Amino acid sequence: MKTVTQFAMIGTALLIINSLIYFATTLMRFNYSEELYIILRVLDLVGYISLFAFFYTLLQKQITKIKDDEQKRDL
Repeated sequence: MKTVTQFAMIGTALLIINSLIYFATTLMRFNYSEELYIILRVLDLVGYISLFAFFYTLLQKQITKIKDDEQKRDL
């Protein structure tokens, strides 16, 4: 879980950086190139995938814990 959490934190940082870049370019009315746009979108995608992986792993651990608790109660 630690690796997935670190991956999610990095992904969240990428999303924040992308948002700041977008906000700064909007304020300065700067038109960036298509290559930079593609790079920013890929970084967004990586960020969202990392968050999904984190929450998916968290869900799997919760399901496992619930099943273990139910089995203990049944004994």
